[in-house]
Amino acid sequence: MKRLPEGVPRVLAAVPAPVPEKPVNAPELIAARALLARASVENVPSPCISVCRMNELTGLCEGCYRTLDEIRDWSSADDLAKRTIWTHIEQRLAASPP
Repeated sequence: MKRLPEGVPRVLAAVPAPVPEKPVNAPELIAARALLARASVENVPSPCISVCRMNELTGLCEGCYRTLDEIRDWSSADDLAKRTIWTHIEQRLAASPP
């Protein structure tokens, strides 16, 4: 049995970790990150939100709305290329159904 630190009541050990109130809404998260990307002068932030699942129909990641080529090229892309990818992501978001 795991020993609790001194002063921690045993009942706290049985309390489960908090569960998020609602699931991650990828489009909202990506839209917010797009604002950050536009505001960045350099070191453009990655659109990855750790929801890495490719949609077979669209060919896009369901988390960040990038193609496999865009994902592959991201780490070696310069800031201008990264901004171009962000522009494509925003266009895809605008065209996707709510």
